[in-house]
Amino acid sequence: MEYCISLCDASVVVVDQDRAILLKTYILKTMPSVCWLIVGADANWVKKFTGDGAARIFAFDDFIDLSKSHDCEQLPEVEILPDDDATSLVELLEHPELAKYDISSLKLLGSGGAPLSSEKTRKFGKKISAQSNGYGLTETTSMSTSNGSSLIRMKPTSVGLSSPVVSVMIAQRLNGHEGLDASKMKIVSVKKPGTVGEICIRGPNVFKEYWRNPAATRAAITSTGWFLTGDIGFLDAEGCLYILDRAKDIIIRGGENIYCLDVEEAICLQSSIQECAVIGIPDKKYGESVCALVIMKEGHNFNAKAILNNCTAHLAKFKRPTLILEWKEKDFPRNAAGKIVKTELKKKFSRGLPSKL
Repeated sequence: MEYCISLCDASVVVVDQDRAILLKTYILKTMPSVCWLIVGADANWVKKFTGDGAARIFAFDDFIDLSKSHDCEQLPEVEILPDDDATSLVELLEHPELAKYDISSLKLLGSGGAPLSSEKTRKFGKKISAQSNGYGLTETTSMSTSNGSSLIRMKPTSVGLSSPVVSVMIAQRLNGHEGLDASKMKIVSVKKPGTVGEICIRGPNVFKEYWRNPAATRAAITSTGWFLTGDIGFLDAEGCLYILDRAKDIIIRGGENIYCLDVEEAICLQSSIQECAVIGIPDKKYGESVCALVIMKEGHNFNAKAILNNCTAHLAKFKRPTLILEWKEKDFPRNAAGKIVKTELKKKFSRGLPSKL
């Protein structure tokens, strides 16, 4: 279900005289959102970027075209921060024309919307001098945590530390469920580092309400101001946040919780895989089993057993896919924010499938 949110305060953008900043926004059915921010020495450099909000926010082809027109390679600093999942950055890294162009003026690539795997972070580090990622939601007016500089090299799979005015808590619901009035839930903060629970956020960045939907608002915000994100993760001893899955996407196989990201990252370590999406499918014996959908890179053939064999060393036995299928379209179905819509994948693939490879 899509909601419209009511924000508490406006954001402020400061521009100095030596840089031109384009802050492009678009309106979705659900929210106003910042698409991407580009910082450069020439304001004209960004004039071509349009974007419709539902497509890729940044394309390497645009960078090439603008480089030719505005001598982008000579810009002292260019920062590209797409408010999108990691797909846009993967497209750049895998672009067939990348090696032909000088991208030394790219000083920072930032991602959001979905975590980058450690392997992807390592590959980007070889080509871009700095990178960053972060975590936030529409309801928290974008970024609530951030990871960059030396921290992202030490903890590439973390989305970083909370912003100065934002508090992040890992909690466990002792009663209740998603959709229940949050004031009636018993929620306990998890203190031990590494303990998995629901990510909760509190601060002036948190939205005021779901517009004209008081029931949804009551279900999402506690009486003490904590927003229940529905995302599952943990904090380490230094306070860095790690995202594991959406609560509704967790696969429960024989009583064991399986986080899709763990399986997706293990599969994407293989150089032949462009992208992977993991979903749970019905299983008569275990309740659910793991199904992996993969998009192959150009020039590579799909071989389910080979993919399984290559990822077994990185996954416990109960996490291993019982079914691996090739997604033959160019991309997975996505929402307007660029995130994979796994409910659509489940509808298409959860019926009439074999139970194992």
